[in-house]
Amino acid sequence: MPKFTKFSLFSELQGISAATLDRLNGANFTKLGDMDEIDFEHIEECTENVREIKALYEAGIKSGSEFILDPRRQISSVPSISTRASKLLNEEGRFTLRDFEGCYYPDVYDRVGYSAGKNLLLAIRLAGVAPLFDRPNLSDDGWKDFLIDMIQQGIVSWEDVAVAVCGELNPPQVGTQVANAVKHNYPQGMAMREVWKWFYSQSGKCAVSGKRLFLEADHKDSREQFLKSGRDVKEADKLDNFQLLTKRENVIKRGSHRLGGLSFAPAASVLIYVLLKFKPRTLREFIKLSRSHGLTMSEIRMQEAWAFAIWLAKDGLYEIEANAIDAAIEEGAELAPPNT
Repeated sequence: MPKFTKFSLFSELQGISAATLDRLNGANFTKLGDMDEIDFEHIEECTENVREIKALYEAGIKSGSEFILDPRRQISSVPSISTRASKLLNEEGRFTLRDFEGCYYPDVYDRVGYSAGKNLLLAIRLAGVAPLFDRPNLSDDGWKDFLIDMIQQGIVSWEDVAVAVCGELNPPQVGTQVANAVKHNYPQGMAMREVWKWFYSQSGKCAVSGKRLFLEADHKDSREQFLKSGRDVKEADKLDNFQLLTKRENVIKRGSHRLGGLSFAPAASVLIYVLLKFKPRTLREFIKLSRSHGLTMSEIRMQEAWAFAIWLAKDGLYEIEANAIDAAIEEGAELAPPNT
């Protein structure tokens, strides 16, 4: 499977006719990144058949190109949506992408299956439509009780909690990472001094969420944006173009992570929350609950998190079905990367 980036040329794609390439070039589309902020209909207008449309759509998705779908677009016309899935959704009165605004999306998974549902979810996000997923409705006292329950069960101690929080309040290596990025803009030996001035002048909070945990440095305008707008890419690495974001907010803003931000917290945290809050007794149940909370990563990541339930079960702190471990091992073997 070829690896596509925003700099991959349309001419590198297999199965695209010379006539289509000429029309794409004539419309100033030479590489996949040229589709950024463009309605995909403009790409379709250059093609000769449905097969080419699907190839261009899939390549754009894989490259992280941030093209747009019209929310009025018919589900049946989305290249990644099967006729079966489209028909099932039409039967319940959903015909266009905007028909999913505010809908409870786990019901869509139940209707068409996870794979088809994820393809549709990506199209919905490209259309700027916001479906709903499960999320906790907890006050600060509710979260406090959740934490106290973990401590009373002996899963963690107050010391563990304090040490973990202190560790995540420390932004590791941010100063040196920024210094490495900007050093070409300063005389030798001067970059670190300027970085400290910038670093210490920050608020210590995420520029988007205002949170203090999991901070890292981020380009406000990416190098890619500088290239696209014809600016000198070296200008991207100036200190006034850096900000502090949480890891979560940094992921969400990337075009290659369009399905980021659907869950209420970072995926690693949501997985453990689901285990401790809902106590699923099998891996399959755990995966379904995780999907209903907006997680879209591969199942092998959930398989890894399921180990926590197994470990707790060994200490009598969790109940799993009698054959849950054997079943998880078999499923894990199926999910494993090739040749492992």
